[in-house]
Amino acid sequence: MERRDTHVRDIDRRTWEDIAPEYRKRWQERFPGDTGRWEEYEPWYRYGYEMAIDPKHEGRMWTDVEADLKTKYPEWASRYGYKYDRNDSWWDSFKDSVKEAWEHVTGRR
Repeated sequence: MERRDTHVRDIDRRTWEDIAPEYRKRWQERFPGDTGRWEEYEPWYRYGYEMAIDPKHEGRMWTDVEADLKTKYPEWASRYGYKYDRNDSWWDSFKDSVKEAWEHVTGRR
């Protein structure tokens, strides 16, 4: 397992409420004119952000945590009142947003 040389940047240890506008702006730039709504994407970005700053994931790569994050998403979403469609491809439908937030925090691509 490859480890990062640096810790998660302190700037990315803000609360979701503090950093959400930055992620919304990134989403709007990534998907200009998208027919979706930020409120649909927000839980995925929030999950990636919160998991990336969680000390138990410190220094881990996306490939090392993806299976664990997939397993834990339903409980996390339920805790925060987010709904999700649990079909056969539920994780594949939004994992790119989770990964984007993860990589933004960790500085890894």
